[in-house]
Amino acid sequence: MLMAKKKLLVNSFALISNRIVQSVTSFVVLALIARILGPFSLGQYTLAFSYYFVFMTLVSSGFKTLFTRELSKESSEISSYLVSGTFLQFLFSLIGYLLLFLVVHFMPYTSDTEKNLLCYRAGHHPFFLFQILLKLSFRLKRKCIGLPSVQSLSI
Repeated sequence: MLMAKKKLLVNSFALISNRIVQSVTSFVVLALIARILGPFSLGQYTLAFSYYFVFMTLVSSGFKTLFTRELSKESSEISSYLVSGTFLQFLFSLIGYLLLFLVVHFMPYTSDTEKNLLCYRAGHHPFFLFQILLKLSFRLKRKCIGLPSVQSLSI
């Protein structure tokens, strides 16, 4: 009983300290970006960042949970799920990029702002797919070898 309470306190402290460090780091990085870019470029960056997260949230919603659930039913299919999941995520990510292009194109932005929005999204596309592949692979391997799931690892 005492060990469980100690573990709960240690884990809670780790989560809270992680959240504090993330918040402070994000604030410092954003302050540096704002200082370097200036008001107009920072506005473009923030707009691009907002569009990126809106479209990526819509594009990736549910895939990781779906593949994890399906793989837990048949853990022998890890390689096919990893390949098909990555391909499906890539396909939907391209569709998201096309939708972003259409939305940005028909909004009343200047051509420079439009280029910046599309370049920001295109530059994050490979990183986004690599991150999905890496986290999904880690999560699926943990499931297959019987390790408990990591709750703090959000995919």
